[in-house]
Amino acid sequence: MTKLAIFQLVLFFSLTSQMPPVTATPPVEKSATTAETAQEPVFYFPLQITFWNASSGLSRTERIFLRQGDEHPLKIKSVLTDSDNISAEIIKSGGKEKLTYTIAVNLGPKTHPGPVSGKVIIQTDHPKAKTINIPVIGNVLDDIAVTPPMLTIRLKKSNGKGHSVVSISSTNGKKFKVQEAKVALAGVKTDIKTINEGKGHLILVSVTEPDKSKRKPKQTLLYVKVDTPQKMIVIPVTILP
Repeated sequence: MTKLAIFQLVLFFSLTSQMPPVTATPPVEKSATTAETAQEPVFYFPLQITFWNASSGLSRTERIFLRQGDEHPLKIKSVLTDSDNISAEIIKSGGKEKLTYTIAVNLGPKTHPGPVSGKVIIQTDHPKAKTINIPVIGNVLDDIAVTPPMLTIRLKKSNGKGHSVVSISSTNGKKFKVQEAKVALAGVKTDIKTINEGKGHLILVSVTEPDKSKRKPKQTLLYVKVDTPQKMIVIPVTILP
């Protein structure tokens, strides 16, 4: 097994059954008799698509899970986007009691480095949710690939320790240096390992929290300084007890 295979990472995303409610666009008029406990017309997850640390020249896909909320049958009439670099399509539909849909949202390989902004526009036949707008945000890196784009570290109950690894590699075949990797949070350390003859780097992020009373969910950022035109890569880090 190669060194790269040993440190290979996969970021797992889980879909909970409690999907947030959709607000129809345009806003729906509500009568004075509408109860707060009334069923929402449609539920979807996530509320926003994020292409964080995508790579120039490489495509990337995220998914939207959408479900019928009330007793009105839900049919999606169209799925559109407002950007040439973002596309969306239904890849799965069905359901015995409530109709559900899975929509793939794709960021194209020709997206220029820099911020990503747009929206997915879902047209339905539901009278209370005819149009659903889902924001798309993110950023595209130039000649750099980050895997995974975001880190999640789970602490062990026995000793309060946890770690995760992020791979930063060149997509143009050129060597580059990671000059610094830093997390501005107490108890977090980083270690950099160069691989593939300088065309890639592994960053080990280690957390130690011996005090059980302080083991609470935390969010921070990993700042990686590189000697490429990108200069700085920012990677979100979530620490879970």
